[in-house]
Amino acid sequence: MLGWKKDRSKEFMTLASPVMDALYGTAMKLTRNEEVARDLVQDSYLKAFKYFDTFERGTNFKAWMFRIMTRLFYDSYNERKRNAAMFSSFDDVTINATADPDSRSGAGERRLLAQELQQALDQLPADFRLPLVLCDVHEFSYQEIAEIMECPIGTVMSRLFRARKRMKEIILNMNQTDEATTTKSGQIIPF
Repeated sequence: MLGWKKDRSKEFMTLASPVMDALYGTAMKLTRNEEVARDLVQDSYLKAFKYFDTFERGTNFKAWMFRIMTRLFYDSYNERKRNAAMFSSFDDVTINATADPDSRSGAGERRLLAQELQQALDQLPADFRLPLVLCDVHEFSYQEIAEIMECPIGTVMSRLFRARKRMKEIILNMNQTDEATTTKSGQIIPF
């Protein structure tokens, strides 16, 4: 029995190791808290290892892991909702701008854009945020997202449409607010 677990453990780690960064990145976007995201990823790996014998070889392991993490996230969310406890306000997450270290021009602008996108993403409900991150960041297909979220593909498409539309509205409102606080001469108006 112990030999079987060792063999399965190696196989599991071979499949699971490359997926960890993607899971953590998505967990951060869902929870907006480093500690909670780490716990979510750790719980996902524990559950996946426990039920690894149910994983069908030849299928998409990454999607299977995301499905487990998504279920755990929603279970936790629903439990908090049932207990009438709202998600505590999580720390804002700053997206690391992917800038070429040799090219410093525009790095500040990219960082500001990344922060603006993250702020807009944080304002989306989890039901819209998750499919947007899975599709646009992790490049899952609509079918894979439907399997991960355990919903029809039409629901995925609808949520993506509404999430993108809402993101656009949020960003436009943020820009209008920024413009309203600046005079034509470029001086910032104090509040």
